[in-house]
Amino acid sequence: MLEAPNISETQAVTDFLLMRSERSFATLFEILYPKVVRYFILRGAPDAVAEELAQDVLTAVYRHSHALRERQLFFGWLFRIAHNQLLQHVRKHHRREADTIAIDDIDTKSAGCMQTEDPFTGSLRGWLAPLEPQERQIMMLRYVEELGYQEIATALNLPLGTVKWKIFRAKAKLSETLRGMGKEIEPRETTDERRRLVRIPG
Repeated sequence: MLEAPNISETQAVTDFLLMRSERSFATLFEILYPKVVRYFILRGAPDAVAEELAQDVLTAVYRHSHALRERQLFFGWLFRIAHNQLLQHVRKHHRREADTIAIDDIDTKSAGCMQTEDPFTGSLRGWLAPLEPQERQIMMLRYVEELGYQEIATALNLPLGTVKWKIFRAKAKLSETLRGMGKEIEPRETTDERRRLVRIPG
């Protein structure tokens, strides 16, 4: 298990994008590696596969960081690479046409073997089940990975308005489920933005 250095995630990203050195990347790798591994595990990948894919994603970040035009969209860009990496993995190992692949359906048998100490995260796939695959993707990026709307749009190559609308719809669908769990997703939106979204009662 990698031990995260004593530096914030934001600072590590900033340092790497400024210096693009091996040392700054090593620090960034230690901070982001667990996050990227979790991304794949929550989508059903076995631990070993998740770790390998995470290494591939971060290697791509190192090699192609010069292609990132807007630094504030780093995490959207990061998870777009992860999304594409997972899609390639499914194409290679499941021999299905790309247009028919639902990312959330990858190796669902392995989902029952996921190791987590957080019961809320552990039940995530279960209570997101009523949603469409793309809605699950968006909600996981929003409330697990804590991406902003524009970052999600970048990650999934979707219009910003589509992301906002799908979150609105997904929250409406999940309201009854969340009430039954006694849970509430606490959004990061401003007060004005919250008024434009569905309120999920506690």
